[in-house]
Amino acid sequence: MNDSYQMPIQIESDENGFIDRECPNENCLFTFKIDLHDWEDKVVGHHMRCPRCGLVAPHDKWWTQGQLAVLNANIRSFALGLVHDELNSTFRQLERQTRRNKYVRVSYKPSSRPLYANLPISQTDAWETEITCDECGTRFSIIGNAYFCPCCGKDLSTNAIQDSLTSYRRRIDDLQKVHDIFKQDFSSEEAEKQVESIREDTLGSIVGTFESFCKARYAELGGTNAKRGVFQRLRDGDNLFDELTGFRYEHRIGDDGLGFMNLMFNRRHLITHSNGIVDEQYLRKTGDTLYAAGQRVIVRNADLLKLLDFIQEVVNGLLDAKPKESPTT
Repeated sequence: MNDSYQMPIQIESDENGFIDRECPNENCLFTFKIDLHDWEDKVVGHHMRCPRCGLVAPHDKWWTQGQLAVLNANIRSFALGLVHDELNSTFRQLERQTRRNKYVRVSYKPSSRPLYANLPISQTDAWETEITCDECGTRFSIIGNAYFCPCCGKDLSTNAIQDSLTSYRRRIDDLQKVHDIFKQDFSSEEAEKQVESIREDTLGSIVGTFESFCKARYAELGGTNAKRGVFQRLRDGDNLFDELTGFRYEHRIGDDGLGFMNLMFNRRHLITHSNGIVDEQYLRKTGDTLYAAGQRVIVRNADLLKLLDFIQEVVNGLLDAKPKESPTT
């Protein structure tokens, strides 16, 4: 029996030329599509990055669960045929060897060979959102947000920011519907607690998205050596962009807008690190007059929407910003 066998794999793309891939990170499992030719020319034999979580893994680790089911069925069918052929060869040989043996004689009637069905690896229907990386030209398609090019790994946070901000607005607008759904299974008090938790999680997501965008945009503009977490500290991030481009957040939202962003960013910090309990440090940083030390901050829908308005203006300004021209010597 041979030590190894080769089984051909047929891969069919969807109508737009994409094939399905799934992140092997068990905490992610993000499904996306990549152009078949880009996959064959740029990825096969190399590593790929998940557009959602950023995991890097070898090219043969990205099968979807549906594709693996087809592959396993093909392998079983292929293996049954091999086993049939080996058994057929073995018993035919025994039949020949015992034909003239007066004590033991083996006779063998072979059964039909199992049908080998090499099913093609097909794809799900095409999706609407297609992205072409402006760094390496790789085409891929997603549902939701993508933060990395799967081929070259470029940070795409600046591309995803508008979709993310729109998604947060929808989430906030739908909170009353969510509250009503929770009330069908829980008390009014429990329903409100669930919605409050969603508001606080949304605030954290908004701050994280803005930080990721600023980090990626700063690098795009040629900035280097930005310290970890600097874009969570609005004044520090503002100064970095001012040094690099001459643009300041206040140019779009004024001092009042920047003050409100600073207030909400610090409330997010309290919720994350102190269960939302106000302390003297928070009061010194924000000048918040609505709370005293020992109280717990409350996140309101109106505050989240107002924060998104200011962030949208800052994002637009940063997307328009250009690096300062180097002085001529």
